[in-house]
Amino acid sequence: MKKILLSLAVIVPVLSAAALPWWFGLETEKAFRALLKAGDERSGLSTEIVRYQRGWLSASAETLLRHPTLPLALHARHDIHHGPLPLGKGSMGLQLTRVESRLSLQTSEARLREEIDSLPPIQAITTVDLDGRGVMHLEQPAWTRPGAPTLTWDGLRGEIRFDRDWKNLQSDVRMPGARLSVERVDVMRIDNIHLTSNLRQGAAGIYLGDNALTLERFTLRPPSRAMPVELHGLSASSQTRASGPDTIDITVRYTLREARLEGERHGPGELLFELRRLDAAALHKFEKQMQQTARQGVPLEQASLMMVGKSLELLGVLARRSPEFEIKRLSLHSERGELTGRAKLVIDGSRSNIAENPLLLLTAVRGDAELHVPAGYVRPLLAPIIRQDFEALGRARRVGREDVKSLSLERLNTIIDQAMPHYLARHPLTRYLVADGQHFRLQATLQRGELLINGQPWSGGAPLPLAMPGP
Repeated sequence: MKKILLSLAVIVPVLSAAALPWWFGLETEKAFRALLKAGDERSGLSTEIVRYQRGWLSASAETLLRHPTLPLALHARHDIHHGPLPLGKGSMGLQLTRVESRLSLQTSEARLREEIDSLPPIQAITTVDLDGRGVMHLEQPAWTRPGAPTLTWDGLRGEIRFDRDWKNLQSDVRMPGARLSVERVDVMRIDNIHLTSNLRQGAAGIYLGDNALTLERFTLRPPSRAMPVELHGLSASSQTRASGPDTIDITVRYTLREARLEGERHGPGELLFELRRLDAAALHKFEKQMQQTARQGVPLEQASLMMVGKSLELLGVLARRSPEFEIKRLSLHSERGELTGRAKLVIDGSRSNIAENPLLLLTAVRGDAELHVPAGYVRPLLAPIIRQDFEALGRARRVGREDVKSLSLERLNTIIDQAMPHYLARHPLTRYLVADGQHFRLQATLQRGELLINGQPWSGGAPLPLAMPGP
C-alpha cells in the first residue's frame, strides 16, 4: 500500500507538470485571439488569422492585418512558447506565454512589391505574465534603399506595455532618423523621432491620457533654394481627460525651438489650444461609423459624402453640450519681434437641433480672436509689392526710367517705408491690420452669424489688385 501511495505521490505531480504546458497552450490561444479581436475593433484594420497550429510546448501562427482602403497589409509570423516556463531566448520566471514575431509589409501593387519586399522585418518579442499583463519589445535594423534618390532608414527600437483587456497602454518608441539623398547630398533629413503614450480607457471606450511626439531636427533642401529650411526641436503633445461623467477635454500643444528660413532665425514658438465639453459617446460612435464605412470598400466619392453627413450629425450632437474651442497661446519669437494671438469659439446648441438643420450652426457659434503682428513681419510682405508697382510706373513712364535704375538701396527703402501705410489695405494678409505702436493688431468677433473685423462688419470683398501699371 505504501508503495502504491508513494508511486501516486510521484506520478500525479509529474502528470500535472506535463499537462500544464498543454493547459497554458489553450489559455495562450484564447488570449492571442482575444488580443487580435481587440486590435481589430480599436485600429480599424481587418485582422485575419491565416494559420494557428498548437503543440504541447509551443505553437506557431500567421496573421494578416489589412488596411481597408490602402493596398497595404502587415503580415506576421509568430513563434509561441507556452508557459508556465516558456522556452526561448531571454525567458525568465513564470509566464503565460512568450511570442516571437516577425512583422513585414505586403502590397497588392506590383510596382511597389519589389521595394516593400526588400525591407527588413520588424522583430517583436512579447511576454505575457500570469495575470494577463504584458510587454512587447520592437526592433528593426537600419536599411538603405539604393537608387536616385537614396532612402536611408536608421531603424527603430521601442516597447509597448498593456494589461489583460488592453484598457491601459504605455508605449515608448525611438527612431534615430531617415535621410533622402541625391548624389550623397541630403535633400531631406529627419533626426531623432521619439513617440510616447500613457493611456487608459475611460468614458464610452475613449482612451484618456497623454500622447507625445518629438523630433530633434527636420531639414529640407529644395533644388531651387540656396539655403536649406531647418526646423529644430519640434514637439507635439495631447492630453485627453474626463471633464464630467460623459464628457472629455482635449489639450493640444505644439512647440518649436528654432526655425531657419532664408537665412533668418525664428523661435521659440508655441501653439496651445483646448477642446472642452466633448460628448465622449458621440465621438466613440463617430469613430466606429468611420471604421465601418472604410471597411465597406465603398467608392471614395460616396465615402466622402457619407463622412460629411456623419460629421454634421456629430456636430449636432456635440453642440448640445455647448463645446468650446480656445487657442490659449500663440507665440512666435524672432529678431523682428514676437507674434502673439488668441481665440475662443463656443457652439451653443442647447436650444436648437443643429443635426436636423445645419444652417442653425451659423447663429449658434459665437467667439472672438485677436492677433498682434510686429511691424518687422509686415515689411517683408509688402516690400516686393511696392517695388513691383514702382517698376511698373517706370515702364509706364510715370517716373523716369533712369530714376528707377539709379535709386540707391537706401532711397528705395525710404520709399517703401513711406508707401507701407497705403499698401496695408492692398495685401490679402495685411489689409485687415491696424497700427498699434510697434505692432499691428487684428480683432475679430463672431456673434449670431455676423463677423466683425476691428469693429466693422466684414464684407468679404476681394482685395484690390497688387500692382496697377498705367496704360
